[in-house]
Amino acid sequence: MKNTLILLIVLSLFCEYSFSQQRPLSDADQTKVDKYEEMVSYYRNNDEYRNAVSHLSKIAFIYWDNQRDNLAINYFLETIPLYEKLGDLEKIKDVYSNVGLIYLDNEDLRRAINYFEKSLNVRREIGSGRMISTGLVDLAYVVGLTGDYQRAVDYLEDAEKIADENNYQLLLLNIYNQLSKNYNNIGNVAKGSDYEQKFFTLQDYIATESIKEDFHAREEKSQAELRQERLERRERELEIERQQLVYEAEQDSIRRIVEAKEDSLLIADARDSLARQEMERLQLDRELQQAQLEKQEEQQRTQRVIITYGIGVFVIGAFLLIILFRNYRAKQRANRELEATNKEIANKSKQLQEAYYKIEDQNLKITHSINYAKDIQKALLPPRDTLKDYLPESFIFFKPLHTVSGDFYWFKEIDNNSSKKTKEKIQKEPVTNKKKAKGHETNIMKSGNNNDFLPIENDKFIISAVDCTGHGVPGAFMSMIGYNLLDEITYHGITTPNEILSSLHKGIRRTLKQEEGDNRDGMDMSLCVINKKHKTLEFSGAHTSIIYIQDGEAKVVKGDRMSIGGVQRETERNFSKTTIPVNKPTWFYIFSDGYIDQFGGENNRKFLLKNFKNFLLDIYKEPMDIQEKLLKQNFFDWKKDEDQIDDVLVIGFKLGGNGL
Repeated sequence: MKNTLILLIVLSLFCEYSFSQQRPLSDADQTKVDKYEEMVSYYRNNDEYRNAVSHLSKIAFIYWDNQRDNLAINYFLETIPLYEKLGDLEKIKDVYSNVGLIYLDNEDLRRAINYFEKSLNVRREIGSGRMISTGLVDLAYVVGLTGDYQRAVDYLEDAEKIADENNYQLLLLNIYNQLSKNYNNIGNVAKGSDYEQKFFTLQDYIATESIKEDFHAREEKSQAELRQERLERRERELEIERQQLVYEAEQDSIRRIVEAKEDSLLIADARDSLARQEMERLQLDRELQQAQLEKQEEQQRTQRVIITYGIGVFVIGAFLLIILFRNYRAKQRANRELEATNKEIANKSKQLQEAYYKIEDQNLKITHSINYAKDIQKALLPPRDTLKDYLPESFIFFKPLHTVSGDFYWFKEIDNNSSKKTKEKIQKEPVTNKKKAKGHETNIMKSGNNNDFLPIENDKFIISAVDCTGHGVPGAFMSMIGYNLLDEITYHGITTPNEILSSLHKGIRRTLKQEEGDNRDGMDMSLCVINKKHKTLEFSGAHTSIIYIQDGEAKVVKGDRMSIGGVQRETERNFSKTTIPVNKPTWFYIFSDGYIDQFGGENNRKFLLKNFKNFLLDIYKEPMDIQEKLLKQNFFDWKKDEDQIDDVLVIGFKLGGNGL
């Protein structure tokens, strides 16, 4: 007993040691792992969970392929929280199954059962009958390996009910086979025999249905090949017989020559004896007669061979004629089938043509609808040049990916003293050059020494660059919702940037009913409030940044790492605020991620925020119109032949003139 216990401990330690052994990776695989880990870190920092989890899975499979199972399990399990954030239950199910398989390969049945049970729970949450029944079968197999046959039977019977209801025939075949073995293992031979019979019956049915047509084709082909082989064998036999006859004929000729020489010798000997001469002559006559008889028999045999050969040729010819006739009939049948197929193809072509016309008509209607949506969005947004009425040194670089855009810009003049009675001068009543000349310019002159800072008559000016979820038509719908909510929020007197973002977040979730449903749409945005009186700019950002340049130095202020709308796990979503004093000439730039995320360049990579900041530092001293052209030219030079991946929006403006 003591020796047995020691042996078990040694075996357990050996299995644990074998499982933990790590085969070194090749240089190529190690390079891949290092690269993928860098990509995982980058995508996690940018909340790009789909890309991050993809590279984690690649690392896990590399370690699995190289039998470094502990590391493979760790990387597989590291993907679970990311898949939970993405709501991808099918991937979570696959990860648990992969971990279970690794433990099963290493004969750690307890852990294998644990992870197959987790996979089954996720399958039940998904609700797919095929997934649930497959998970039950997998779990039953591993449980059966532990000797708990009754528990395996329970799993298999549950799987049988689901598979039978949904007619999963191949899965039922596996279930019947395992039920037969498990019932036999627990001593219920009758049940085991019953399921064994079900297994063979279903197997025969599936095999009969799937190979019936192929069987007939192979049978016909085999008979034809057999007949061909028999004919070829008979032809070879006839050729051998013919060659044998020719050989015998040649031998007979040689024999006659020899006999003729012998006769000549006998005649020579007869000169010495007349008696012997007469006897030899008689003998020669008899031999000549025998030779003639043999010659006649040889001729008859040759004729028989020729007749037999002719009959064989006739039979082969007849067989070939039969084959040609059958081929001719088959060709006619194939032609008729081809003609029917051509008619069917013609009908299908006609149907496809009609379907094409319908699709073309639908596309035309959709295009008209999208163009109409473009007009609506264009009417909603103020003309870009209107911004110069408020910020003379400014530009808006706006390039949608599709006809309509998920990015939009919004700006508004605010009077803190009038609260809800806000004077909206963006779209409904833009400041025209005429108004400037007659009224607005006069008010600016009365406002004091702010001509070089903010040429407006009220206290504040708000400007924002917004990037909605998606692009195209869905993004355009979101932009309209966001635009109207911003107008409504500021109309009610909320003018602090972080409070505007918090109110907008609540408005989006309320409008899209996100607390009740599964909608996760939202927006990222940069929002600036310019205070004319205090000469400051207040910034708040949702997953965005602002770049400003003072004294030749470019600085980046990052917003909060959370979006407007979408999933909210915290009790209250509050945004931070950054105040930037403008006591000297300062250039500001707010933007969506379409510019910095664009792929291009020699290595087909993203432009990135660092390069964007450096480029702005190179061009900020140029007039704003020139800066816009340079930004546009740089975007196309970087992109070249690559497709644009997102809507692009960049807003630039300068505060504080030479008078500051």
